[in-house]
Amino acid sequence: RRQRLRQQLAVEQLRTAKEVLDSGGTWSAMDMGSEARDPHEHHVPDDTVSISTFYFVGIPYIVLFIVYANVLSYYENSIKGVASGRESGFDGWYILGYILYASIESFGSLAVASFWSYTNSTLS
Repeated sequence: RRQRLRQQLAVEQLRTAKEVLDSGGTWSAMDMGSEARDPHEHHVPDDTVSISTFYFVGIPYIVLFIVYANVLSYYENSIKGVASGRESGFDGWYILGYILYASIESFGSLAVASFWSYTNSTLS
């Protein structure tokens, strides 16, 4: 008798084909286990990513790129000094180039990651 009651309960909890194939509505949770979800269980909503994530990623890089632009404005003057026979005091342009390259690449990675993090946290 108990086994038959369990089977009947399992059949009631299974979704019908119409419910599965219906494209309307939104998901509140996705069942990941093999057991059916308890309808009395309270679902805790996931944390959402704040829009301020873009500020934390964007503002430091904006400041950094402004500093790079200011420093690179001196590059033309250093080339003119070398062409006139006068040596420049700063020979780290190659090092600055590598640092600028790493900054641009890390900004690209972090900006895309923060965008998709925010997007996925706001979708249901």
